[in-house]
Amino acid sequence: MLLSNEDGFSVLEVFTVVAIILILAAVAVSSMGSWLPNLRLKAAARDLYSAAMKAKSEAVKRNRNFALTFNQQVGGVMYAYIVFEDSDADCEYDPGEQVVAQVRRWPENVSLDTTKGGGNGLSFVANDDGCPTLAFRPTAIPTQNGGGFANGSAFLVNSLGHTVSVVISRAGNVSIQ
Repeated sequence: MLLSNEDGFSVLEVFTVVAIILILAAVAVSSMGSWLPNLRLKAAARDLYSAAMKAKSEAVKRNRNFALTFNQQVGGVMYAYIVFEDSDADCEYDPGEQVVAQVRRWPENVSLDTTKGGGNGLSFVANDDGCPTLAFRPTAIPTQNGGGFANGSAFLVNSLGHTVSVVISRAGNVSIQ
């Protein structure tokens, strides 16, 4: 009777296992290529939704107008959007008005969809400074520059062409679509 002394794995078996692991890793990395931009798009929409809800809740809580404005410069720095206490109810950021939320730039591979919203990705009425703006009154009803009822949407797009909209209705409802 011959005894076999075959402990361990052969080189062929090791290479086979390594090849399988490499194939699985390649599939996982390629699917992450589409997963990450979609994740960033959804996160940007949720952040904008939260900023709009903050403007609405602060207006009710403090009994003052709070505005959400886009493409606003504050202290020499350009922001994608800010939420501020609009103490003079003019839908314009003035130095000294309290900023309660701000986002300097959109996440990587996320931008406003310039094919919608009149070419700038936003359907909000611009204030006298040219910044698309919507303000919430203490009643939680949105208003625009000039005092009328307001509504609008921000259309976000990622590098894959997927879009999401953050919509504010005339009744003050904020939703992601």
